[in-house]
Parts: sequence; C-alpha cells; structure tokens
Amino acid sequence: MHLSDLRPALVFRFLLILLFLNLIACSEKQAEDPLNRIPDPKTLNESYVSNPDNILSASAVAGLNSRLSPLDQAGLAHIDVAVVKSAGDMIPKETAHALFRKWKIGDAEKDNGLLILLVIDQRRIEFETGYGLEGPLPDVICKRIQQRDMVPLLKQGKYDEAVTRGVEAVINQVENEGKPAATADSTQADTALPVAPLPPAYAVPEPPAADDMTAIPAEPPYEAREPAFFSQDAGLGTLVTGSILYLIFAGLLLIRISANNAGSGGLYKILIFIPLIFINVTILFGVIRWSVWAALLAYYLALAICTNIYFLVITAGMRTTAADRHARYIYLNRKIHGLDWTVYIFPLPLLILLWPLLKNRLRKYRHAPYICRHCRNLMTRMDEEQDDTALNAAQQKEESLLSVDYDVWQCAPCGERLVLSYENLDSKAKTCDTCKAKTLQFKTRKVVKRATKSAGGWGWATYSCANCGAEQQEKFTIARIQESSGSSSSSSSSSSWSSSGSSRSSSSSSGGSSGGGGAGSSW
Repeated sequence: MHLSDLRPALVFRFLLILLFLNLIACSEKQAEDPLNRIPDPKTLNESYVSNPDNILSASAVAGLNSRLSPLDQAGLAHIDVAVVKSAGDMIPKETAHALFRKWKIGDAEKDNGLLILLVIDQRRIEFETGYGLEGPLPDVICKRIQQRDMVPLLKQGKYDEAVTRGVEAVINQVENEGKPAATADSTQADTALPVAPLPPAYAVPEPPAADDMTAIPAEPPYEAREPAFFSQDAGLGTLVTGSILYLIFAGLLLIRISANNAGSGGLYKILIFIPLIFINVTILFGVIRWSVWAALLAYYLALAICTNIYFLVITAGMRTTAADRHARYIYLNRKIHGLDWTVYIFPLPLLILLWPLLKNRLRKYRHAPYICRHCRNLMTRMDEEQDDTALNAAQQKEESLLSVDYDVWQCAPCGERLVLSYENLDSKAKTCDTCKAKTLQFKTRKVVKRATKSAGGWGWATYSCANCGAEQQEKFTIARIQESSGSSSSSSSSSSWSSSGSSRSSSSSSGGSSGGGGAGSSW
C-alpha cells in the first residue's frame, strides 16, 4: 500500500481533525487576554468572589460572600476578591488596577471599592483601593494586613484561611475607622455591623501583635517576574500544540503500520488515540493540573509507549506467526519496514534493546547458512553474478527492476539448490496477473470523468508488464471538489460569541474608580 492509495475518507477525517483544532485555536484567541478569563463577581449571582480556577473551596467562597454582602449593602465598602492561578505575562499590580477599572468596583459617588487579588504562580497579593477607602485603608495598613494576617498562611498553602483572615481584618478596619477603642465595660454601638468570628476550620494561631510597621519584617522590593513557559499551567495553547504534534507523528506511524499490516491495525489506532483523548480531557476540564512541561511530556511519552508496544508485540510474535526461517524474515521485514525514524524519536527501549534485536534477527534469517535437506551439509550462497544462472527469465527481470531480490543457496556435495525470494517493499512495481511476476509498471493515467463540486470523478490507470508485455487497467476515483465554508463558519462563530457577558448585576455598588492606592506583598 502506498500513500497514493489512501482513500479520500481518511483524508476527509484528517481535515475534520484539523478543523476541530482550528476552532479550538480560534476560541483560544478570544481568551488570550488574561483579564477575559477572570469573571466579574457581579455577574456571578451577586457574588463578591471571582474564583475561576477553584483555588478557594466552595465553603470559603460562601463564607466570604456572606460577610461582604452586608458591608456592601450598608454602603461602607464594596470588596471584591479574585484568586487566580496565573495572570499571564501581566504584573499583578497592573492586573489589579485593570480589573478594578474594568469591574468599576465600588459606589460611583463614594469610590469605596477594594480589590483583593491573589496571583498564585507569581506568589503575589495585591490590594487596589478606591479614593473613598484611602482614609480607613491607607497603603501602610493594607501592607500590615497582608504581612500580618495573610503572608504566613499563604506560605503554608492555606489559601482559604489566608483570604478569610485578610478580609476579616479589612472589614474590622473599615467598620472601626474613627471609633474610640472599646473598654471592658463599654458596649458596642448599635449602628456597628457585627464582626463574625472565624469559622472553626479557619482557626489558626494568632500572629504576634504589631502596633506599627517596624514590627513587620522588611520585604525585599518586588521585582516583576514573568513565569517561565514550562512552569505555567497547561491550557488550550498547550492542548492545540501537543495535539497537532501528536497527530502528525501518530498519523505517520499509523499510515506505515496500516501499510505493513495490509490495511489492518485497528487495535493500534485505538491504542494510540486513547492517551490523546485522556490528556486533552484532563486539560480542558482541569481534572489534572498539568504544567506546560508535564503536558507536552505526557503527549510524548504516550506516543513513545504505544510505539514501543508495537515493536514488543512484533518481537513476541516472530516465532509463533511464521513457520520457517524465510517466512519469519518476510514477516519481520514487512512489519518494521519504513519505521526506522521511530528509533530516534522514541529511543527507549527501542533504540537500546528492540531495534538491534530485530535487525540482528533479520540478518540471521537471511544470511545464516542453510542445511541441505538431503545430505544435511551446510549450503553456500552464490554471488549475484552466479545466481543468475539458476533464475528463470521472469526472476531475472524482477532483479533488473529491483522489485525482487533472489538468494540462491547450493549444496556442494549433492548439488541441491534452494532459491529464495526477497521482495523490495519500496518498489512501485506490481504483480502481473498474467505471468505472476512483480514486473508490472505504471504507463499512463486517463481521467474519464472530472470531479465537480457536486460529484466525484474517476478514470483508468494503465500498467504494462516488463516481462510478458501484457497490459492491465485499474480504476481510480477522484474526490469531489470541496466548497469553501469560511463565510458561513465565521458568521456562526460570531453569533455564538455574541451572548457572552450578557448577564447584569443589580449590586448596590457599581461604578467606582481606582485611586491607585493599596499595597502588594510576596510570599
């Protein structure tokens, strides 16, 4: 089987795969801006927490919303919390400022908004405040809350507790701003909002009290650092890149395996595509938290394992499939034909163990001396010039066309001869139906009906035998001309995206602007 013999259906399936990947790539372009993947909490059923990567637990999100809602409704402050795995190439401070302006956090007249942003891969907290909160929450207080209440917990990976404690500290600061310190006999003002204690799950040892910033360890200046490519979490870009590379190598491998197995090999098709589907599903739905490096390595290892399994099965089946030495050579040579490139792309254990073993077996099967079946003496192989005397005209013609090579073994004591044929799998010559020699060569190709947009075409390919002169015709088909569907796909694509972001919020605080204040800390 040659590449030209592939059916149009296979090509069509391959084009469908490419179209699917192209659609994924187009959808990825819509999400290239990291801000687009962080939803505005006001569009999440009056939520105050944006948690797109599910870093915070559901109970923590519910607790935060229950604490922040009355604060907003009372008009004291509108606090939004955003926790994301990555902000892409953006500096967290820039991300916080851009999100604040995009979401318009806080009341339009009071500018009483605050955004608390955590960027996990850059290990950074950012507070962004509106003009109206710069009194109760000056930069130094924001810094103190981060260093005292959040950073120690974040270093331990306790994101729920860190965010909850930080929010409680901010609420206490906003509610008690301008009030005298409460004494043991004093009662709280009726107008003050109650401050709920931390849930038991968030109970942590109280950090040392600090009355001023001198008690807080000095933090080295923050330097914006771009996450290394291979340390980023795998996303659609990784999925598309990995899938395309995987499909290229898997396609080349399956085409060769299908040819070597006379069109069969369905088991290997299933075996090869199962890991691809598994990896893609886990990336798309976040079942496994892949890094870019780990995902690309998984694509490679999956294909390498499938390839090595194929060679292991061949190695195990050599002795059981073929009866004699010559038949084993034919079997093995056909099974591994055209797969030399896999040795260098998927080397272990193929390069170290399997490939040398298979090549050594091929040499032994063809070149080891045969034993004469009559007198049991070792036979010797004639050289290329001598063995022509033992071949008929058709066999000599096959050798001259390099379609078949013949080895002639002769027993010196009894004169017994053994003629063995070795087909050249790279030869395009075909077997003649008349003389049965592999001497049929392509002559002409004539199109009888051209393909159109509504129907496929067909024609005749003529072959001529170099041995007996007979001619033979084979019918070939031409695939229908495909119409371009670019305009229709683009229109449907635009309509499918038009509904995004249509949800609105009735929050009492919406329209605030950032004053540029706040603070940032690393952990």
